[in-house]
Amino acid sequence: LVSHFEAQGEPVTPSEIKGRMLTATPSIIEQLVAMYDGTIREGDRVFGALVDFLAESGLDARTIVVVAADHAESMGEHGVFGHNHLWYGILHTPLIVHVPGAAHRVSDRLVMNVDILPTILSVLGLEVPADIRGVSVFGGPRHREIQYAEYSAARTVVRGDFKLIVGDT
Repeated sequence: LVSHFEAQGEPVTPSEIKGRMLTATPSIIEQLVAMYDGTIREGDRVFGALVDFLAESGLDARTIVVVAADHAESMGEHGVFGHNHLWYGILHTPLIVHVPGAAHRVSDRLVMNVDILPTILSVLGLEVPADIRGVSVFGGPRHREIQYAEYSAARTVVRGDFKLIVGDT
């Protein structure tokens, strides 16, 4: 496939795709991005069907909806396609919590997926066990306001404008 596009005059660039160094052309990259966009559209369609079902069945007035991701995907940034790196653009994902009857608010505080369970427990008025690592996104601040992530042999800690990555990213 690469040789086909190269024969048409497209530049070939080295890229890491799913952990393997391969070559790609702009047309191949465009196709990879289009396939990824298609998976996003499908996920959006399925999520919309779930929201519609909740509304049609009357469950929306008593259902907490949480939308979270543990990572995004690199679509050519740093010459990489995939998600197995600890770059900010991959780790910075939204956490959306819809509580029926609650006012809309936006927070710029650091959150992690370990905060989902304590958030739901606090919304339900239940006690958050002391051994739970996360904190409610509606509650007090995270201890020293840090985020932590790991992949394979790499670790990262983010605090404010500072980010430390240790190991192979």
